[in-house]
Amino acid sequence: MGVLAFSFGFTLAEGASANGTLFLVCGIAMLILGLGAPPVGFIASLALNNKAGAWTYGVIVAAFVALAIAFVTKDRGGPVHVEEPAVCTAPPDKAVGVPGC
Repeated sequence: MGVLAFSFGFTLAEGASANGTLFLVCGIAMLILGLGAPPVGFIASLALNNKAGAWTYGVIVAAFVALAIAFVTKDRGGPVHVEEPAVCTAPPDKAVGVPGC
């Protein structure tokens, strides 16, 4: 699906893509299959009592969940440092060259 999406959406020198609609369809299908298959495999392996499959798909699903949590809780802009304006604390006769005076 990724190769198809790339082949339909690939452009050279600001040209038009081969087929923009197929690019979107293949890209969305790739996301659905890539993110949807491991949970389905995990549930199926649990239903069939397949311990190796359950562990394998469980680890993949746990990694997806951890990435989703990390993405959602990620600090978007980081801390913003705002510096307060300087306040003149020097006596009037010595205020020359003092920041904020």
